[in-house]
Amino acid sequence: IGSRVDGLMIFDIASGRLLQPIIPTGGPVFDMAATPDGAKLFLTLGTAGLKRLTIGESDLMQISDRVSAQYLAMDTQGKRLYVSYQDGGPTGYSGHDAVEIFDPAKEVSLGIVSGPPMVGGPPSVSPNGGLILLDGLDACKGPQYDHRGCPVIPGRVFHLLRSSDRKILQSLSYPNRYGRARFLDDSRFLMTGGSLSVVDARKYTVLENLALEEIGRAHV
Repeated sequence: IGSRVDGLMIFDIASGRLLQPIIPTGGPVFDMAATPDGAKLFLTLGTAGLKRLTIGESDLMQISDRVSAQYLAMDTQGKRLYVSYQDGGPTGYSGHDAVEIFDPAKEVSLGIVSGPPMVGGPPSVSPNGGLILLDGLDACKGPQYDHRGCPVIPGRVFHLLRSSDRKILQSLSYPNRYGRARFLDDSRFLMTGGSLSVVDARKYTVLENLALEEIGRAHV
């Protein structure tokens, strides 16, 4: 459990027992991602950058001191870690923030994706690691941004990134400003907000859509 003030606690799920005392992180914990073997935990700490905790040893190490590290996601194989930045980020600028790719094993940066309209939202990785959904938040809707490269219809913007060559395959506009998006499987992802939408990640089309009003009626 990470604190938005400072610190981290690790619990054993089965017993509910605190395994380690509060571990100081040197900044607010914005997001976390663990390697598949549970040996390492990566943390984004805003102005305190990106850090790695070795589970069981309380060994906290600075991986990157780039400021405004907000969200991260790791593929299920533990081969790639994607860190999204706000406030421009490395090589980015206002309304066109950056995403940095790391090798979790070697703990080194492999490159940076920047240019498309993005305001560092939480990324999502397909189960096979082939596609990454980059959440651009309100980069195509907020009046303070230049909207360069945005889809024709204004709205919340998402970008599908291919991991093999780091190419943006498609930029999608979604009408709701709030909510999250995540992969369901290798070919579909779910968008939430004013409605629930299942989107085909290859054809870029909405397969199913359920408005929140309909969800509310279903529970009455």
